[in-house]
Amino acid sequence: MYWVRRCSHQARLNNGLLDRHQGLWQRISRPDENEAVYAYLIGYADQPQGYIIFSQHQNQDGSSIRLRDWTVLTTAAAQTLWSFLANHRSQIKYVRWRGSANDSLTLLLPEQTAKQKSAKRWMLRVINVSTALEKRGYSPGIQAELHLEIQDDLLAENNGRFILSVANGRGEVTSGGKGEMKLDIKGLAPLYTGLFTPQQLQLAGQLDATETAMSAATQIFAGASPWMADFF
Repeated sequence: MYWVRRCSHQARLNNGLLDRHQGLWQRISRPDENEAVYAYLIGYADQPQGYIIFSQHQNQDGSSIRLRDWTVLTTAAAQTLWSFLANHRSQIKYVRWRGSANDSLTLLLPEQTAKQKSAKRWMLRVINVSTALEKRGYSPGIQAELHLEIQDDLLAENNGRFILSVANGRGEVTSGGKGEMKLDIKGLAPLYTGLFTPQQLQLAGQLDATETAMSAATQIFAGASPWMADFF
């Protein structure tokens, strides 16, 4: 499916986007009662740059477009998305979409008129430290090693020292190491997602680390602020 391939490509460039189950795709594409869902490709069939899936709504606040899903992979695609939406301005008063709290799409607007209606933080709990760190994606240009010491009062197998070795976009975890970055399982979650930097977590008292470990963690977990387009 084209939408799946493009969304997967965007997910590799952002922290937090889901590998969607078919049920989530059906929720996006299936219209609610008395509404229609529209989908458009951005770019050419042999060189796609993104897509937009949306529906139109009418309520007491006026007419609106709700972006049910979208992907933009180039500057031209982002400009096309806004141009497409702007062409509805004679009939549509609002556009609503789910995005990052610091959404780079808004930088293309002539004025910063976009307003955040609501924000919800995830509840994330790492169940298996080794598996979670190995399955997480990393920047392909980073080669680093981080020595962790994790404390978990609930799951005993998560306690101990772990070495995270990152190279070519993949992570490998082995037991042992120097334990140069000490944190409990609650502090690991925002580090893992990229929600807060190691420096911010250290200032908040969520971890204790050597300069070497702080430098390695900053490289390994660098990236855009995490966000998720799906709600479930």
